[in-house]
Formats: sequence, structure tokens, C-alpha cells
Amino acid sequence: MTRHLDVTMPKDFVNRVHQALRAWHTQGNKDVLSDLLLADRMRNEQAGISPRLVTNRILMNGLDCLKETNEDASDLLYRRFLDRETALQVAHGRNLSEDVVFQRQRAAIAQLAQTIWNQETDERQKKLRETEARLEPPSYSRLFGVEEKMAEAYAQIEAFSEPWLIAFEGLGGIGKTSLADALVRDLACQARFCEIGWVSARRRLFRLSGDIETSDDQPDLTLGELADRLIDQFGLGTLRRRSDAEKLMGLKGFLRSEPCLVVIDNLETVADYRALVPELMALINPTKFLITTRHSLRDMSGVYCLTLRQLSRDDTLALIRHEAETRGLRELADATEVELDQIYRVTGGNPLATKLIIGQIHTLSLPVALARFDTAKGGSVDELLAFIYANAWQSLNPDSRRVLQALLLVPEEGGRLEQIAAAAELDADATANCLHLLAALSLVSVGGSLMERRYSLHQLTHTFVARQSPFDQ
Repeated sequence: MTRHLDVTMPKDFVNRVHQALRAWHTQGNKDVLSDLLLADRMRNEQAGISPRLVTNRILMNGLDCLKETNEDASDLLYRRFLDRETALQVAHGRNLSEDVVFQRQRAAIAQLAQTIWNQETDERQKKLRETEARLEPPSYSRLFGVEEKMAEAYAQIEAFSEPWLIAFEGLGGIGKTSLADALVRDLACQARFCEIGWVSARRRLFRLSGDIETSDDQPDLTLGELADRLIDQFGLGTLRRRSDAEKLMGLKGFLRSEPCLVVIDNLETVADYRALVPELMALINPTKFLITTRHSLRDMSGVYCLTLRQLSRDDTLALIRHEAETRGLRELADATEVELDQIYRVTGGNPLATKLIIGQIHTLSLPVALARFDTAKGGSVDELLAFIYANAWQSLNPDSRRVLQALLLVPEEGGRLEQIAAAAELDADATANCLHLLAALSLVSVGGSLMERRYSLHQLTHTFVARQSPFDQ
């Protein structure tokens, strides 16, 4: 999905260009054009160039371009701001009144601002294309219910300080990769990061047809493999011929000298992901890492975790109508809220599960599709549940499985630790340890208050656990 840039010039841009022109001969003033990608490119082309010179080059390039379409406007601005002629001097030279000179100056500044903004738009489109070439095709055309998480993530990513590692965590299919993808496509149009890299550790991909694609030929993501992929993406080809230690040292030097953003998608598939995260600490500042993972990193120092949860009822219904319209399912798009509520109750607001049901309605009636999903019948439903839960379930010890089974009995608002321990026939300490593990694997939702936590299962987790043998050992 190619992002369409907003080419509208910001309302204050004309004033910013005017301010920059007035400061042409001034040293030490605030650089009002430093946030442009044009400025970023010039800094990359000439190390150590002063902010004042960067701005002046942007203005000069703009004046040269303006000269091709309006030589008089370019000449007027050149004489007024570069040659420091007064309006009266320009007026006498052109046989005009001062008022007319000022009128033409205002028009010329507006034209120059538009010219520079057009150049900036071209630069942003170029960087966006370069970044999109590193991404996978998005699985969404529009995101729902992510505004708050998007704003929180932006605040942490754009800060020129800690945290240097940000993690999106949550259940499979909840939208972690989609949110990271949307953030990257937006950031690609800005000058915040000189480079944006995307490295996927994913080994399996769930298709809405119910098929699971496995990438057996993809090497395991180690620190060395991560370095190789980033060296290729960032155009550091000369490092490719070096030893592993030299490659890592060269990449470290680049990431520690230039603010970059590196996304590692599906970190939980890395065999020793808990050992990889501390190794990333040597590559941070000013570079930041954004990680998506099903396994929580909350117990690791220096990682800012954002937990993505299921969509609300309203956002789920909006997603259903949008997907139905884009797929040509007019009957579903026009269905009543009562009818669509049935999908929400079955999927619990999981976007991937919701899309799977929508896809089945091409050939099945809504009641049949819901019944098959609710009872986990049919190949595609089985594959979805296996895709989300199978690996985590297999990694659990018997006590953790008992706690999951006990959570089937808690009320909708969640159960207290004592209730779950009694149902699982475990003591409180053992149950607390199990709940900590299950929450880290995104299998248990934690709510309640600081003084009284409550624990519950997502609807999909409930469906999966209910299919397992009672207290399966």
C-alpha cells in the first residue's frame, strides 16, 4: 500500500520562509527549516555543515528554481534579503512605489515558499518509496481503534531521549505489525530519522483463506543476521566484505552517530529473543528500536511496553462494515448492529479473527459461519487458533495449563487470584507464578486496580482452551 502524501503546504510555511530570508546574514538564530527532509539530505551530504548554511542553501535552491518561472520575483527577493537593499532602493531601481515593492515582495515570498515545499514533497516521496521497499505489503487498508496507542507510540518514538526500545505486545492477530507498519509509513515522510529499517523474524504467516505459510528458508534472526540485513537496507555495502565483528562494529558506529529507527517484527519467533534484546542496547542512542512481540518484555530493563488489546464493540463493527464494503459484501455492510454484534461476541474484537469470519460469509450464511467459529469447527478456524495459540500452549507446564482451564470458570469481569487458585487446586504462590507467565505470553488479560487485580481470558483464548482436554497434562 503506497501512502499518498499530503502535499498541502503548512499554513505557517510562508512565514517560516520569510523568517529564514530575514536571517540570511544572521548567525546563531533558530533554524526554522531544520525539520525539512531537504535539510536532512544536505546534512548527510556534508558532515558538519552549520544549520545557518543548510537553511541558506535551501533558500538559494528555491530561488534558483523560482527564477525559471518568475525571474522578477526571484530577483526581488535576492536584492531585498541577500544584497540587503532597502525597499526604497528597490523601488527607485524599478521605478515603483515602496507599497508596490512590499506587495510584490509578499507575493514573491509566497511563491518561493510554494517552490521549496514542492521540493520538500518530492524529497518526502522519494524517502517514502525507499522505506516502503523495505516493508511487506500491508494486510490492512484502514486501522480502527488505534488512535490512543498511535499517539502514545509517537510520543515515545519521536522523543530525543529514552526510551530507546519500544515494544508492541499482545495476542496474535491483534494488530501489532499493522500498527508498526502504519507508524513507519508516517515517519518515512518526516526528518526525524535519517534511516528506517524493517527486519521480520516471522516464520509463519496466516492467510485469511485459512492457510498458514511457513518460511523454512529464512535464517534465524541473530545479532549477526540483523546486522547483515540492516547493512543492506542502509546502503552500507562496504561493510559486507568485513568480518562479523567488523560488520557489527561498523553498524554500531552508524547507528550511534545517526538517528535511525529499526523495527524488529515478531520477535517472539527468535529462538533466544531474551538474549537478543540486551544486545540491542549496544546499538541504541540516538537510534531507536521498535519491537513487535507476543511475549511481553515488561520484566526487561529499558524497554517501554505498549500492550495492544482487542477492539471495542464500536470499532469492531466499524471494521466489519469497512471490510464488507471493500470486499463487495453489501448485505453484511448493511446488516443491523444486532446482527454484527454476534461477530463481536464470537471473536472478542480480534481483528484477524473478525476478518476470517467476514471472508467465510462469501460462501456461508452468518449463522453458519458463527456456529463453526464458536465451536472451532472447520479447517480455517482450527488453523487460526493453532496459529495464535499452539506454540504457547505447548510451552506451558501442567500448572499453567490448569490455571488456564480454571479461568474458563471466572465471570466476565475477571477472577481474583484466590478464586483462580481454588478452581485450579493450586496454592496462591504457584497460581501467581502461573498468571505472571500466562500474562507474559499474552494468554491472560490483567485488569482490576492496583489493590485488586482481576484475570480473564480473551474470547478467542477461551475458545481455544475450552477445546483442550480438561486439565490436560
